[in-house]
Amino acid sequence: MPRSRANADDGDFRTLPQQVAAELRRRIVLGEFPPGAHLPERETSAALGVSRTPLREALRILASEGLVVIRPARSPEVADPSAQDLVDLFSVLRVLEALAGELACLRAGPAEIDEIRACHARLLTLVARGEPAAFFDADMAFHEAIVRAADNAALLKSHADYNSRLRRARFMTSRVDTDRARIAYEHAQILAAIEARDTRWAAATLDTHLRSANRKILEAYGEDAAEKRRPRTGRAAR
Repeated sequence: MPRSRANADDGDFRTLPQQVAAELRRRIVLGEFPPGAHLPERETSAALGVSRTPLREALRILASEGLVVIRPARSPEVADPSAQDLVDLFSVLRVLEALAGELACLRAGPAEIDEIRACHARLLTLVARGEPAAFFDADMAFHEAIVRAADNAALLKSHADYNSRLRRARFMTSRVDTDRARIAYEHAQILAAIEARDTRWAAATLDTHLRSANRKILEAYGEDAAEKRRPRTGRAAR
């Protein structure tokens, strides 16, 4: 549960609204707040153990990321992107990550490559475990390390925006893509390309990897769409 203030003692320098946004983001990604779910201030602030003021600021943060929709005189809602929305977003993300791979080959120093290696090593320890959330976090950390290694502030910002909008959809792939060994192998190929400073290889392996992820997202979305069409119970009133 978010604390009442940022705590420098344990290394968390986030403001309270940022902490609340992080907790809401986590619950949205995990499906605790499904697409289209209403987030009325009173119930949501009580569930998170915070007042309405930091909650409102947190909701504005998530709205800027495309995870929440805020409309006048209505409760905020968890964004409910269409299949076409996901296709459009992912087509841009794929280009951004391919560019990140190319730039990482050209700009990454030893420390940045070591960080990518460490992320890959962490993912390998999770291949055989039944921890989908931990595996997903390690997967995302690997990709984010590559983007940081590209050393391009504009790319970093754009990637964070698109990745945030797609994070829940990417997590959903764990329901249909259980071949973790394949994912780990593809990550190993991406890492090898960056270590070799081979820009074409890096871009191509990232593009292939993300095309596969895109297909899995749409498969998962198809299953989820049928679920969303069923009437919900216990949904908060506007």
